[in-house]
Amino acid sequence: MQALRFDAAVANILEREKRFEAGAYFLLKDALDFTLKRTREEYGEDRHVSGEELVHGFRDHALEEFGPMAFTLLREWGVHKCSDVGDMVFELIEEGMFGKQDSDTREDFAGHYDFGEAFVLPYLPRGVSLESLSLGEPEQPESSESMGSSISPAPQDASLSCPGAVSKRAASPRPARPSAEAPPISPQPPHRGPRGNQSCSK
Repeated sequence: MQALRFDAAVANILEREKRFEAGAYFLLKDALDFTLKRTREEYGEDRHVSGEELVHGFRDHALEEFGPMAFTLLREWGVHKCSDVGDMVFELIEEGMFGKQDSDTREDFAGHYDFGEAFVLPYLPRGVSLESLSLGEPEQPESSESMGSSISPAPQDASLSCPGAVSKRAASPRPARPSAEAPPISPQPPHRGPRGNQSCSK
């Protein structure tokens, strides 16, 4: 996807959805690229990425990029639980940045791990438990859109490419780099022509 197109899509989302900062969407875009690469190496082909796979890829990519600062940074960006990742995915679907299958739902992302256990526990000193820390979720503004509203399938030219990288040294993402579209993640016969609608379940 074009870098400027993704920037514009995020700007549109931020006008209606105030819970998440722009950096969270850029991190999600990079996490999708990370997950696509991992599944390609594991299965030897491009295929559909499930919500569970993407939410685990989001965790692993955030830890790889930010290490012990990942939990703090995600909180600053408004991301506190797995279902938040799914909400961001569906916002990007609505903007045509990600595609989806008819069977994909927000619930595909929910409850796969606790953010404290995923992002804090690995870095705690020996003898310190999560229970001894205050990791409560701060209050969040209500979304201007109903979280239960249906999302129409992405147009045929929707892309799931994930150019750009999130900086390890800054709380805000650096501009995404233009790149060619990522390979499809829905099972389909390989072909050489331009890619059509990409599918991503979350």
